[in-house]
Amino acid sequence: MQLSKRQIKIVNHLLDNDRPLTTSQLAQHFKVSVRTIKYDLSDIKPWINARQNVLISKRNKGVWIQANGQEKSLIKRSLLKHKKFDYFPDPKQRAQQIIVLFGLTDGYMTTQQLENKLYVSKTTVVSDLNTVERQLNRYHVKLIRKNYYGYTITGLEANIRSVLEEIVQSTVNHYDLATIIDLFSVKPLEVKFGISDELDAIYQRIFKIVKQLKILTATSLDYNDILTIAIRLGIAVARLSINRPINSYCPVSIKESEKNQLPYQLFQQVFNCYDFSLLQDEYAYIANGPNANLKDQNIVVLTEKILNFVSTSTGHPYQKDNQLRTNLFSHLMMKLTSQYKFTNEYNPFVADVKQKYPRLFHAIYQVTKKEISANPAVVNDSFITFIALHFLVSLEKYVNRNHNIRIVYICSTGLGVTNLIQQKVEASLSGVEIAGFASFVNAKKEIKRLQPDLVISIFPLKEVTVPVIEVNPVPSNQDISKIKQKIADLKEIPEELLTPNNQTLATTNKREETVSRDLIIKGFTVYEQVKAIMGHVINSKYQDALLLHILMSVHRIYYDQQYQQVTDINHAFIKFIEPIKQVYLNNGLEINDSELVAIIEYLNFS
Repeated sequence: MQLSKRQIKIVNHLLDNDRPLTTSQLAQHFKVSVRTIKYDLSDIKPWINARQNVLISKRNKGVWIQANGQEKSLIKRSLLKHKKFDYFPDPKQRAQQIIVLFGLTDGYMTTQQLENKLYVSKTTVVSDLNTVERQLNRYHVKLIRKNYYGYTITGLEANIRSVLEEIVQSTVNHYDLATIIDLFSVKPLEVKFGISDELDAIYQRIFKIVKQLKILTATSLDYNDILTIAIRLGIAVARLSINRPINSYCPVSIKESEKNQLPYQLFQQVFNCYDFSLLQDEYAYIANGPNANLKDQNIVVLTEKILNFVSTSTGHPYQKDNQLRTNLFSHLMMKLTSQYKFTNEYNPFVADVKQKYPRLFHAIYQVTKKEISANPAVVNDSFITFIALHFLVSLEKYVNRNHNIRIVYICSTGLGVTNLIQQKVEASLSGVEIAGFASFVNAKKEIKRLQPDLVISIFPLKEVTVPVIEVNPVPSNQDISKIKQKIADLKEIPEELLTPNNQTLATTNKREETVSRDLIIKGFTVYEQVKAIMGHVINSKYQDALLLHILMSVHRIYYDQQYQQVTDINHAFIKFIEPIKQVYLNNGLEINDSELVAIIEYLNFS
């Protein structure tokens, strides 16, 4: 049986994890529903079983593939036999296929030819060409539309090869890099990356030549360098096959010592295999990529530019971390001054970094694009992520030594609704702790005594030196966003680091489950009757807060946990005491004076 692209990714993800993963974790990782994951696992299980391995699923534990290291490697090799686009490629994947078709074709391609190649309708092809055009524009390559002829692409050869290289690299990164490299040293397999049959055939031959040269034991280059050189050789062969050289036709001229090194040996063997002349510019492209003439960088100055730009863009003082400065300098020195620049590097953290730290990722992209290269094949997601990891190490150290933000919660009485606010905030954000609760009446006194970092209140507070955020009785997403932004500012860290507090959330959910349906219904009944008595004098802004307060008061009465401290009451509102008390009694609830006064307090804000 064939696996879909997502199912291949799921198998790889399970193989890469040493611990079980729940269906919820898989669903979150692949951004699909739990039901979809379960359907995929039901297809994956027989595929795994057919290879004498077992996909195990246990309730409350998760899913995992029972296999040792060697067996996992064999499973990954089996995945390489699948074409990447066997099952309904999405628009981005079809766009990649179309670009490769253009890159391997001498002349125009008609809509009909594209339909036949991709097995889709004319409407789909026309729509996909818009995606193609956007991707090409990033590389300053143009999509040409010509009536009666069809479509083709035009631009500098280096730019066209750059976009092709990114597509091939992203396809290779779809698999585990170690498994791809393993192809160089084991019995030849039928490799189908699914980009195009022509490129698959070229890379099959290149892999065989690498194996024959026994490169892995005869060179100091790492696997990433070898793979990148192989990728560029495939692109060079494909383009020269349609008479598209990188630049000139000057014959290669290098030192004798360099001829004994891997890049030249592989270049010579592959070009001789295809009966191509050994050209200087082609060799330079294979060894150094499309930016062979990229000027040398002053790494010290570059390091400072990156640190300063990222610090300014994210609002975090990265430039103060000397250890980060040293680590970043070493990384850039290694990447930018090596003999073979900008090699493909598989980076399993790309998706997580882009999703969890978008501001950091974007800032690094902007500055490296400006200071190193605007070519997306050079400054790609993997390149950016490796730099981002150095910044994240610095950020983690800063967060670990940073204190929690102490918060005081304010409502009419300092109890009741503030508990709900506290639960929602602590379930939504990490890095906070309770400094205390206060009523509106004694808010200033308590704030002065507790010295919090932040005050959260359902009522407006004036003449308070501590930052105050006014929220709804049950904080909305907008309220949480305001709180999150303020806490991030106080801690001087990016908002992305303020993750949900899972432990608090679990405790909150458990607490909420203890509230019975009868109490909720009774509480709502009491609220409707109380609102009928005093609703005409309550500000509509605080009616939701009153509802929650009454629900909580019913809960407290039922569990014998009523307020005990009586505060002064505005004489203008005494007339409401007896009617409200009678409402509670009519519903089988004996309410005390403290609870009554707490309800009447809501009239003070109307």
